[in-house]
Amino acid sequence: MFTTVFEDCLPYYLSIGMSNDEYWNGDCSLTVAYRKAWQLKQEQKSRDYWLMGRYVYDAVSACYPVFNPLSKEKKTLPYVEEPYPVTEEGRQQAEERQKRREYQKWIDYLSGFEKKQDVKNQ
Repeated sequence: MFTTVFEDCLPYYLSIGMSNDEYWNGDCSLTVAYRKAWQLKQEQKSRDYWLMGRYVYDAVSACYPVFNPLSKEKKTLPYVEEPYPVTEEGRQQAEERQKRREYQKWIDYLSGFEKKQDVKNQ
């Protein structure tokens, strides 16, 4: 009875990378580890595909004004400047870089404003 259950499950475990010897002679907790590892791989693959779709979507969206016959704007929009962060640490670093860019933008703006004031005063 149990032999048929084990024989029915064997193709599944072989398909996710477990060897025949590990399945029949190895530690029974290996099946749980292989199953969990396969689930993690599938989740990672799904995230990778989603991210690829996001990049394609952004690329097509950036070119949309050029291909839209009703659009008066015929220039492409800028593409993303850096890869999308996928970890919490990466998100924090991206936020920090964005804050620095905004800060530098304000410094440049105010520096230009000061230079205009100096020219008017002379």
